Amino acid sequence: MATTVPNRPFRRGGPNLGVEEEFCLVDPHTGRPALYNTEVIAAGRDLGITLRPEFSRCQIETATSIGTHIRDLRDQLCKSRAVTADAATRTGCQLLAIGTPMSDPPPDAITYTPRYQAIAGHFGARAAGVICDCHVHVGVADHEQAVQVNNHLRPWLPTLLALTANSPIAAGSDTGYASWRYILFSHWPSAGPPRISTPRPTTTPRSRQCVRAAPSSTPTWSIEMCGPRIICPPWRSVSATFPRPSQRRCS
Repeated sequence: MATTVPNRPFRRGGPNLGVEEEFCLVDPHTGRPALYNTEVIAAGRDLGITLRPEFSRCQIETATSIGTHIRDLRDQLCKSRAVTADAATRTGCQLLAIGTPMSDPPPDAITYTPRYQAIAGHFGARAAGVICDCHVHVGVADHEQAVQVNNHLRPWLPTLLALTANSPIAAGSDTGYASWRYILFSHWPSAGPPRISTPRPTTTPRSRQCVRAAPSSTPTWSIEMCGPRIICPPWRSVSATFPRPSQRRCS
């Protein structure tokens, strides 16, 4: 996880919690993707926040520290969002909480890191879209509990998706879907809801199969809407906190 603005320690109140949020950077006048994540990271450093680049140069990621109380988590999210928005403004762009940008970025938008460039080279046009996620991490005691939590969470993933869908526009046009982000997300070979699983050893070989199927330069890169991990299973079906009207199709 990326480190964010220092905050007071979390109060004790439940399982470990942590949130990563990905945002789009856009031109404040045109709304088009702004490829300035390196500049925003530098501006954030001056403001006391450590930001992390994402797959596209029009994306930026924030993260809370790990704690146990939801009120402290909310305080950190509010503070990191405000400081990151300030960093974006200082570089001439605007922070946008949306699943996908409303206009496509240019072809050279992939962030210049060996890992991201390798992914883009391996998957070709499938990697052209921009997807912003909200990753909610909740600590669990062991692998068996992680698997059971995900088994019980699985039926609720469509509801979480419907509540947070916020990306109906793509390439400047209404797609007819409340979450175009999910359509793009579904193109990745390991994306989607996990199957009902049993605790060890069944799930461990499956994870290893996903790793072997990934590009050799990205041994830990695997995507699911939610996934069992020891200590902290991430839930990836959400993109932001603004639901679309109920008459739209949720995808």
